[in-house]
Amino acid sequence: MKLFGPNSQTSLITEDDDGGIGLNSRIAAELIPGQYFAQVRHYNKAQGTGSYSIRVNKN
Repeated sequence: MKLFGPNSQTSLITEDDDGGIGLNSRIAAELIPGQYFAQVRHYNKAQGTGSYSIRVNKN
């Protein structure tokens, strides 16, 4: 998973492969107001499908 922004689809903020629970991706970052873009890809690009969800917490 990759996180881009703010207000840019090409400015990479951070990325993670399996830093979450199990082999799930996890990104934790303090962000300024703006529009952000997440890119999620399955590890098997040829046959990868699956369910994805994104959770955003505002402190």
